[in-house]
Amino acid sequence: MSIKEDIIWFKQQFASDIQAAIEDTPFRTELFVAIALQETGYLWRNIYKKLDRETGESIAVAKVLELCVGDTLDAPNRSAFPKTKDDLLSEANGDEMFAVARAALGAIGEYNEIFGNMFETKPNKFCHGFGIFQYDIQFFKENPSFFLEKKWFSFDECLKLCLRELQQKLVRTYGRNKTSLTNTEMVYVSIAYNQGSVDLSRGFKQGFKDDSGKFYGEYLWEYLQLAKNTNLTSRKYKVNARSGLNVRSGPGLEFNVIDRLPFGSEVFIGTRQNDWIAVDLQGDGAIDGFVFGSFLNP
Repeated sequence: MSIKEDIIWFKQQFASDIQAAIEDTPFRTELFVAIALQETGYLWRNIYKKLDRETGESIAVAKVLELCVGDTLDAPNRSAFPKTKDDLLSEANGDEMFAVARAALGAIGEYNEIFGNMFETKPNKFCHGFGIFQYDIQFFKENPSFFLEKKWFSFDECLKLCLRELQQKLVRTYGRNKTSLTNTEMVYVSIAYNQGSVDLSRGFKQGFKDDSGKFYGEYLWEYLQLAKNTNLTSRKYKVNARSGLNVRSGPGLEFNVIDRLPFGSEVFIGTRQNDWIAVDLQGDGAIDGFVFGSFLNP
């Protein structure tokens, strides 16, 4: 499955929430798609395609969010708090935080072989990044409830923290009066989000550099362009309900049935509202109604 299809999935689940949150900001939905791809895409891009081991059905979005945890680097490769397990345990409620972070490593280890092996062989390892935008455990001191109450399970909670930090970095980078951003400027703000600050004279070769030598800023630019050019209606889905699928006038059982699609019918899709997906039957960009999302397959 291509990265464009992953972008479509992400937009289906979260675009409406993002659009509501950024209404009075200079940010755009595609930026959050790009950040999520860079921060945790290596996790959720694989997880949402798998089948739940208990139900045999597609893994629920809530489960995908729960499993967006990672980053186990510790000293000498980590300089921020906590550098080690002992460093974490020295803080108030540090033992509880370690238990949460250790359990998170075990959870993602069931779906990721590298993390799974680490959980089995290294008892002092634990996750440092939590949520689809990766909120770092260094903030445990100032925001313990996010971690101890497992608020990263909620997309809205993760989005709120990501947006707040982007707004702070926007002010630091461009001042308080910036009311619009170009794509380039959004990438620079994202680099500051990643590493704390940005040098506007250095281009996109800034932020975390991976083993291939590619920088965070370079990835963000590529993902931003992909997200801009990937529309929800760029792909067809098929009805997998053998007896047919009702199309309703709104996203819920309380809305009237306005059409019925036979098994195997092809539709274009729009935004998702909880379990319901807007459908375009003609491929002309107009929404014709809503169907229950579980009965559509790519």
